[in-house]
Amino acid sequence: MATLHAGAKRSYTQMHGSYRPADTGPYGSLSAPRSNTGSPLTSRSASPRFRESTSPDGDFDFRLRLGLHKTTDQLSHKFEKRTFEPDASIVLVGVRGTGKSSLAILACTAYNRRLVDLDRVFAGSTGHSATAHRKVVGVDAHHKLHYQILSDVLSTHRKGCVIVCSLSDLERDGQSLLKTYAWTNPVIHLVRDAKSIHEYLKTWSEARIAHLLSISGPLLRACSNFEYFNLSEDTSTPNARDNTPLDIDEANATGVISPGQKSPQTPFLTLKKAERDFLKFLRLILGDYTRSPSHQSAYPLSQVPLEHRRYTYVVQVYASDVLAREPDLEYIQIGADAVELVIDSSMCTLEGSAEQSRNDQITLAFAKVRRATILPIVVHVRTNGTVYSGRESSEYLESVQQCLRLAPEYATIDCTLGNMKVAQITDAKGNIKIIGTKTWTERPKGGWNDYGPLSSYQFAQQIGCDLLRICMPAVSFNDNFASQAFRQRVDALPGSALPLICYNTGSLGRASLCYNSVMTPVAAPAVPASRVPNLQGLLTAAQATNALFSTFVLDPMRFYIFGGNVSYSLSPEMHNAAYKACGLAHVYSSCSAKSIRGLNELVNDDQFGGAAITQPYKTEVIALTHSLSHHAKAIGAVNTLIPIRNTLPDGSIPDDLGILAERNTAGPVKALYGANSDWIGIRACIRKGLSPINTVRANTCGLVIGAGGMARAAVYAMMHLGVTKIFVCNRTLENAKKMAAHFNRPDVVIDRSREQSIAVHESAEELVPKSQTVNVIRTYQEEWPTGYRQPTIIVSCIPVQRTDNHQSAGFTLPPAWLKSPTGGVVVELAYKPLVTPLVLQMRAEAHRGWILMDGLDMLPEQAFAQFELFTGRRAPRRLMRAEVLRRYRNERGQWDHELLQPRLNSVGGHESSAG
Repeated sequence: MATLHAGAKRSYTQMHGSYRPADTGPYGSLSAPRSNTGSPLTSRSASPRFRESTSPDGDFDFRLRLGLHKTTDQLSHKFEKRTFEPDASIVLVGVRGTGKSSLAILACTAYNRRLVDLDRVFAGSTGHSATAHRKVVGVDAHHKLHYQILSDVLSTHRKGCVIVCSLSDLERDGQSLLKTYAWTNPVIHLVRDAKSIHEYLKTWSEARIAHLLSISGPLLRACSNFEYFNLSEDTSTPNARDNTPLDIDEANATGVISPGQKSPQTPFLTLKKAERDFLKFLRLILGDYTRSPSHQSAYPLSQVPLEHRRYTYVVQVYASDVLAREPDLEYIQIGADAVELVIDSSMCTLEGSAEQSRNDQITLAFAKVRRATILPIVVHVRTNGTVYSGRESSEYLESVQQCLRLAPEYATIDCTLGNMKVAQITDAKGNIKIIGTKTWTERPKGGWNDYGPLSSYQFAQQIGCDLLRICMPAVSFNDNFASQAFRQRVDALPGSALPLICYNTGSLGRASLCYNSVMTPVAAPAVPASRVPNLQGLLTAAQATNALFSTFVLDPMRFYIFGGNVSYSLSPEMHNAAYKACGLAHVYSSCSAKSIRGLNELVNDDQFGGAAITQPYKTEVIALTHSLSHHAKAIGAVNTLIPIRNTLPDGSIPDDLGILAERNTAGPVKALYGANSDWIGIRACIRKGLSPINTVRANTCGLVIGAGGMARAAVYAMMHLGVTKIFVCNRTLENAKKMAAHFNRPDVVIDRSREQSIAVHESAEELVPKSQTVNVIRTYQEEWPTGYRQPTIIVSCIPVQRTDNHQSAGFTLPPAWLKSPTGGVVVELAYKPLVTPLVLQMRAEAHRGWILMDGLDMLPEQAFAQFELFTGRRAPRRLMRAEVLRRYRNERGQWDHELLQPRLNSVGGHESSAG
């Protein structure tokens, strides 16, 4: 657990022990008696009049003392290496109100790190805030001590910490300390918009804060190697509290728990979005995907690099559009596998751009895209074809450097820059993948047979690019075949391993876009191509996918949901809507059967694409499979059946990448592969509903109600999240004991090589001794087991809708099991009916911090994983969620407008015609 001290503010002596109290005089004349006016944080902003006369960091004459009178050129620095040890300490620096403390807590909790706040360190050592100390001892003595403390903290905390710095820490030589530190550790410049800072500080005018941000930006960029924009949510709705950055004590005391209102505008979900964004940002910086796996790491496609999949699409959005028009970013990425943010010159002409530098605009546009997508982001600085030298080259490199500071998954670099400049960027990329680009605005004489394309490929390969993108205008339809012939020549080169993106531009080149199989650029469906010249000739992702089916490159498949009674299932409508939106020519149907033998007819169809398996066949179907995913093997249940049409030479089943590669291809079925996506859906619901204060720790307890296939998936999901104390209670005690024994076997262990997944190891040498993870509570009348914390993660797996069309009796949790002082998350998997007795019970407990996730939350989450397994494509998530809500009918066959319309609005869906 991160070393945080809630409520009480510790001195530096308590935290570190290297400084004595200031009144003992370790620095001679710098000593001063402690202030009795209050805590360091309260003394920092003693009165409104005092605050108004200072900067937001409580400093006089900050512009001169921080070196802000220097020019941007004087403060700029070259590309730096961005590769660090996974446990390298992180520094967060920025003006007050940017959310440093809140983000530091998120990072400490996720990475089990210690929090070191420089303001508290200084106050703990001197007994004064920085401003008060300057008044007591004088400016020179104050700076000397401040520099010494900053130097000592940075030198003694190089690993395992999150260090929070303010603007005052960069006075005089503090800048050089951070610059030096940035060569071995991530130093992150935190940014926030002036309006949000103003609302938080309640001092200074918004214009004055904006001015401070504009003049401090170059300094902070010169002292840091990364930048993160802490994006504020819209708080205009009446149910939302002011979205202000939390300080340490507020975050620890409240946990930012919503009082029952499950709306995207609640503070709880606002912090969850910031948590998702910031932890993703840190993973990309540190390259540590094991200790803090992402929300999406459990989904099948997250394990396969984008450039290694077939027919992937990158939708282009322009930064000027993102900043000026607020496009629906979730809608335009339907069918795409990544989002490309194009940094264009039009940003400079936007209203209000005079107050923002180009770097500020890049940072804000990127933050908006990152908040709106879970897809990888490509950042592309647009040029006019060449950037050989001069001012254009300098401005281009500055923009590329700013893009690298934002830690996208991919960034492009124009190969016309030449060896040294491109190498400078590839050396500084860290964990970012660099896409070399070569764009001909006029077709070379030899077209794709010219020397230029091949030399560009060899250049990109030698200089350290991870991919290469080449394009040129098409002058005839045959040029589309020439681009594919060039790809084949490259593939035949000895040692050829650099993924190649090659296509023709213009309306005559559209066919080449269809057949380019790696990260094909596509247009956003909501952006008219005529408005953006560079998009002329680009297809949308759906058009490109549809073309592959029309030309028989891909085959239409038949998918099913198979079970004892699936007539009420919403899966067919949800999947079919997604297929249509993505341009996939597939059909999804229901199939109720009295026995597992009903699967035979489906499987023998050459166009059988896969089946979702429901009760009562989730364990019985295992006998029909030839191979299981390690997840399904550990759980002991299958809910997703995948046909295998191409086995390896030895007859075995391909790996995950091989299985995904043959999706959308018809033919005789040679084998069946069993997977499980239920645990992924449950895991996603837990993570979405678990407040930061209840983040999984060593003493976290989970509770599972039930002992069937879904209960097994729930236990597995908790284990995957790192919960090591899980209790299960079931009406039939023996079934609960069997399930506990299954997961307590010594061969079911955490497999760190698969991002904290659980695997069943057959080799005794691979076994890791572990204590009992799953325990049984015999009856619902028992008190919560002594010696264990109250559960903060609860999953109810009791089916309400039985296969005989009758409903089971309702279930509620014993009040003795709901005494967690910080609440938690309860996942109710049933959705027919949607409002169960447990749902009503947890609504009444919402004021104590309990967050409810129900069956309509779970259903689409597990379906996203099935969609990826069935099609090898990213699921259009918002569309599928909205379709479930639109199609849902209660037990009386009615669409409940009052219950469903707010939820439909929250996911961006339109009002149902059934309302």
